[in-house]
Amino acid sequence: MDDIIRAFILASNDDITDFMTTCRTQIHGASLYLGQDTFLQYGCRLQFGQQSVVYLGWQDGKIMVMPYHPVNDNIVSSPFSGCLFGTFSYNNVDYAVHIATSHTTSDMRNKWENFCKINRNHITNVKIYQPNKDLTYQYGQVWGVISNTGKCYSIGIGRKGDIDDKRCLYIEESCNIFLGTQAYTDCCRRTNWQPNHNRRIF
Repeated sequence: MDDIIRAFILASNDDITDFMTTCRTQIHGASLYLGQDTFLQYGCRLQFGQQSVVYLGWQDGKIMVMPYHPVNDNIVSSPFSGCLFGTFSYNNVDYAVHIATSHTTSDMRNKWENFCKINRNHITNVKIYQPNKDLTYQYGQVWGVISNTGKCYSIGIGRKGDIDDKRCLYIEESCNIFLGTQAYTDCCRRTNWQPNHNRRIF
């Protein structure tokens, strides 16, 4: 089991509340220019359960990115109710990415696809998945986690309707992941993510 997943399983309500508070107070945003496109670098670095974490925030109608070190850093992003989450390399620099998919404001999947097409000679190691949005019916928030071993997870935090419950109550490993140079096309065009193919581990 990945160490970051073990840390979430062992974490108390207070541990996760403190983590969330730290993320909110330390998060910062800045424009990041990759080629001709501008993204929002929006997140922070912190420790959780003796694990190095890059937290990637969310804003509606935007593509958020944060640089990270694949061998050392675990990536946590939240909340999820349909957005896409993943990693990629641009000119050999590694980034985590949170792609907004809201149908009521701005669905950023087309922008992501166009970015990848235009910069196909600069982009490698694309990995995209969708944290299980169906968990939002039962849990207070759905978080996405990519471990420093490269595994992708959906985590259910707290019970629906209980704002004081911040425990980790559910974890599944996401098996439906798009890899490689066509991942941007697949994630843009495919609608059937089949979350039932995921593997519950807690």
